[in-house]
Amino acid sequence: MSKDENEPVATDLFCGAGGFSNGFENAGIDVRLGIDVDDDALKTFRHNHEGDAINQDIREGVPDKVLENDYDIVFGSPPCKGFSDARGSRFVDDDRNGLVFEYIYWVGEMQPEIAVMENVTGMRTIGEEFMDGMRKEFKNAGYHQVKVKELNSANFGVPQKRKRVI
Repeated sequence: MSKDENEPVATDLFCGAGGFSNGFENAGIDVRLGIDVDDDALKTFRHNHEGDAINQDIREGVPDKVLENDYDIVFGSPPCKGFSDARGSRFVDDDRNGLVFEYIYWVGEMQPEIAVMENVTGMRTIGEEFMDGMRKEFKNAGYHQVKVKELNSANFGVPQKRKRVI
């Protein structure tokens, strides 16, 4: 399958097996790179997607080989367990929550036209200070139009009611 050179090019941070990438690809986006720390998930990503996949802890900085390319879109789903209120035990200082700010750092380094982040609705309710800090970091990275919306996947053809923050 040849790629249309006018097709937007994207990177998936926290790609896992590639579910989010699949959605972008179905929308006509060329997902050229998936990044994750889980080798088994990356094997699945490589099997199901044409894009490259690398094992990289995003806390260790953006590799030069990533910065050598231009990406129109960077998207990702940082781990949600620190935000999820499904088990009734969450707190704003959970180490995993800091990965949101690492995601924003990568966006700032890569400077795509569009950045999209997805997570559980608990991200929005864990504390206004957290959301304010996130908005501030996006602005520091050069992104001044930060929009936060809650969507229900059932409204987009998913056979399940699943609210998400985008």
